[in-house]
Amino acid sequence: MVIGPIIFVVTGIAGMQDMKKVGRVGGKALFYFEVVSTIALLIGLLLAHLFKPGANFNIDIASLDQNAVSQYAHAAPAATFIEFILNIIPETIFDAFSKGDILQILLISIIFGAALSSLGERGKLVVEVVDKISNVFFEMVKIITKLAPLGALGAMAFTIRKYGVGSLLPLIKLMATFYFTAILFIVVVLGGIARFVRFNIFRYLVFIKEELLIVLGTSSSESALPQLMQKLEKMGCSKSQEQIPKRSPPTTKLYLIVYIDPAKPEAYASAKRRLQDLAAKLHDYLAAVAKAKEAIAEGELMQVQVGQRISKPYRDAPLSLYRALRSINPSPYMYYYNFGDFQIVGASPEILVRQEVRASAAGDKQIVTIRPLAGTRPRGATPELDEKLATELLEDPKEIAEHVMLIDLARNDVGRIAKTGTVVVTEKMAIEKYSHVQHIVSSVEGELLANLSNIDILCATFPAGTLTGAPKVRAMELIDQVEPVKRGIYGGAVGYISFNGEMDVAITIRTA
Repeated sequence: MVIGPIIFVVTGIAGMQDMKKVGRVGGKALFYFEVVSTIALLIGLLLAHLFKPGANFNIDIASLDQNAVSQYAHAAPAATFIEFILNIIPETIFDAFSKGDILQILLISIIFGAALSSLGERGKLVVEVVDKISNVFFEMVKIITKLAPLGALGAMAFTIRKYGVGSLLPLIKLMATFYFTAILFIVVVLGGIARFVRFNIFRYLVFIKEELLIVLGTSSSESALPQLMQKLEKMGCSKSQEQIPKRSPPTTKLYLIVYIDPAKPEAYASAKRRLQDLAAKLHDYLAAVAKAKEAIAEGELMQVQVGQRISKPYRDAPLSLYRALRSINPSPYMYYYNFGDFQIVGASPEILVRQEVRASAAGDKQIVTIRPLAGTRPRGATPELDEKLATELLEDPKEIAEHVMLIDLARNDVGRIAKTGTVVVTEKMAIEKYSHVQHIVSSVEGELLANLSNIDILCATFPAGTLTGAPKVRAMELIDQVEPVKRGIYGGAVGYISFNGEMDVAITIRTA
């Protein structure tokens, strides 16, 4: 009975305000459910006929409750098409939920969505109330999920007590048949549907592996539905194709472009393979981002920087690349390393940490500096547009929240190695302009404790919070889990450590 209301509140049909969408999505939902469930039933009947999982249970037919059996016998006669259609219509609204009839609940959902669409803005409050009610049902399912193993163990104990240990073998056969049928349905039927809409069912199964384990442990998909719905919402999937928006939807589109040489054989086929590979990597990246957002929502993290590697062949001299980079994108830290078998070329705008000796009235002081750089906008084509973009950057709540977090992280890092009371923010949220972009930048300084070396400074500040997240250790653990390849030099440190005790190292970004 719990699943009925959950389906009602999570279908999203109730949240639509476009009558065309209500009819279209509702019709698709009914048609899809009927077709796919019919296919699932046929597969189940076929495999049950082949494997006969109920055989050898050694149950005395005479001992069965005849009244209970008769209920199923009376329900068995085939209904005509007209009777089937009429059965979709519930006697009352509450009758649909009490019976748990999914088709009737879907019909009520469509009618409810149509009613809301006629209310316009007045229906927004109702949608918000329904959304809050869904949270209550989700908690109910969580409670039932925790108690489900007790019920399963109790049923097993009853079966063994009544029919003996020998009944376990046919029971195992029954469960094996069930799971084999489910796997066959997922791979063949749902996999075929997913392939038709250009969706990889196996990648999705990896994404919902926790929910699959819940289903495996409880033998019920209802127990995993709330968690799955929440995970999909965190990934960016809305409950409907068009909910009442809280803010304007984004209009940005991502285009994948592959360059090919028509003179080469199989150029078009090679380009298609490359596009498919890029699309697959994008799907993996979005799944990693979804997992990161889930960790943030659960309170494990405040922010995390999930990256992906971009590879492109380069056949010219590496030094030529460095010279071009220095000309096109001059940056505070330019570097070219030749290690024989490979070379490193980069133009980094951001320091990891700097340690320098400054003269003062009280004598020389060793000052440690971190300058978090986060928040980006392109340069404007005119001075006026450039200033407008800078103002927009400083007024962006997301950019400001991220930058404030990184300032706090820098203060914590410097505070580990600085004298008490010396950690200060000497520059806060200034705009720093480069050839192609402009950033928000701040500066955090502190006086180094006595008897600490540059290696101690590196240990306290590496890696940079702008490339990991906060808290830094948990962010690094998550990055190690979700990023498919090791970062290598990316996010590392490049610079110098001098014999006089000073150091200046940059973060290895914008590097090849």
